[in-house]
Amino acid sequence: MNAEQVELARLRAIVERCGEGLVVIQNDQFVFANDHATELLQTNREEMMAEGYLYRVHPDDRAWVEARRHQRLAGQEVPSRYEMRAVLANGDVRWLDIGVTMIPWGGAPATLTFFSDVTERKQAHEELQRASSEREAILHNALVGIVLSVDRHNQWVNDKFAAMVGYSREELIGVPSAMLHPDREVWTQLGREQRAALVATSTSSGVRQLKRRNGELFWVHMEGQCVRRNDPDAGVIWTFLDITERLNAEHDTQVALEQQKELNNLRSRFVAMTSHEFRTPLSTILSSAELLKYYDERLPKAEKLEIIKTIEDGVQRMKRMLDRVLLLGKVEAHMLEFRPHPVDLFQVCEELVEDARAQHPQSHSDITTDFSVTASNCLFDEKLLHHIFGNLLSNALKYSPGGGTVDFLITSEGAQTVFEVSDRGIGIPQDEIPHLFESFHRASNVGDIQGTGLGLAIVKNAVDLHGGTISVTSTPGLGTTFTVRL
Repeated sequence: MNAEQVELARLRAIVERCGEGLVVIQNDQFVFANDHATELLQTNREEMMAEGYLYRVHPDDRAWVEARRHQRLAGQEVPSRYEMRAVLANGDVRWLDIGVTMIPWGGAPATLTFFSDVTERKQAHEELQRASSEREAILHNALVGIVLSVDRHNQWVNDKFAAMVGYSREELIGVPSAMLHPDREVWTQLGREQRAALVATSTSSGVRQLKRRNGELFWVHMEGQCVRRNDPDAGVIWTFLDITERLNAEHDTQVALEQQKELNNLRSRFVAMTSHEFRTPLSTILSSAELLKYYDERLPKAEKLEIIKTIEDGVQRMKRMLDRVLLLGKVEAHMLEFRPHPVDLFQVCEELVEDARAQHPQSHSDITTDFSVTASNCLFDEKLLHHIFGNLLSNALKYSPGGGTVDFLITSEGAQTVFEVSDRGIGIPQDEIPHLFESFHRASNVGDIQGTGLGLAIVKNAVDLHGGTISVTSTPGLGTTFTVRL
């Protein structure tokens, strides 16, 4: 055996021991096949040489395989590695990984093809893709927003989260999450807190406010889990649940509970007021009626008239209290009418001062007036003015048991008319001023001074109907000033 034959034998041995199938194709026929090629295709050399190289190619792949071979033979650029399907003798379909190169064979061009069976790998890859697609479909259809974040940049978001914040998925991927937070500084601080929690426990959760694309703020419960334990730098999977409606419902429920609590307090105050304020005049009326009933003939005329006046005063007091309760009912039902018309402000206020003096003839205080308003004819609702200043002047006298001057001032301030009622009375505790205009509220320092707790609630509503404001300053033991701007 000469040297050339030895070398050829050595090459043939290498080819036969090759771990891949190896064939040479020339003129549409197999002209060489190693043992591994026949094993992979479950045939023998004689059958392969007789069948032609396309015989074992899957019918759906034959056209492009043949086209690619002719392009290669023509010198065109085509992929040298690809995957195709082969049909075995028993009908099984197997996936082959193909590597092709041009070689000379017997003085003519031919293709040398290496191939291996990658069916299991292909099936595993397809199964992985199918599982991945299924997982992605599940994640996209989840009821919560899901985000994969690395270094606080969105790497992947599901459809639910994109819809939640009003952006497309493409707009969200690759950008920092700061764009979804209402405040950059708060976002920075939040990042520090979340990182500390993730490093310590691999998880972080909390209720936060996010910002939609249209600027609307909403509340979410967000919970993060490290992809790699205690290592937020490797990535964090966040879930977001929109809890805005739930929080609104809880707020509405809380408001309703507070309103119910306030209503219960109002009922309690009303019962306490009526039991106290009505019992006294009723007792006086009853005792006066008994005196007339049993001692009428023996009583002097002057004393009888005094008893009758006591009855009348008691009835009037009860009537005033009922009128206030009914008036407050109109206010609460938004039935109190506002009908402004030109009024002589000086005359009305003088009448109010005289009425207040008449209601409190035993008062040790006197009312001084200073009407410096530029015009006396103004547009006001006269009835509401009586409700406002009748109550304020009456209170100023009533809650000044030690006497002192009550000042009633009227001035102009631009387009507004400013009214001030000041006294030197018992004053109001500072912590009770915010509740001063609530129905049935009475300050804790009023002692046995009579009152219903309705007057200032009516005053506030009458001022509101005028579109005005009322404010109060007070020092316990030194006096109180109410300022009304209409």
